[in-house]
Amino acid sequence: MPRYGRRVNLSRFAGRTIKLSFLAKTDEERPTTFYVDEVNLE
Repeated sequence: MPRYGRRVNLSRFAGRTIKLSFLAKTDEERPTTFYVDEVNLE
């Protein structure tokens, strides 16, 4: 299973509540299922 990583600086939101969203795009022929694993906030 492919793994993807990305670092994003969220320091401007320190002390605030944020919502993280994950989006998968697919076509009608091949439905996609994905799992989010190991999300870390430091």
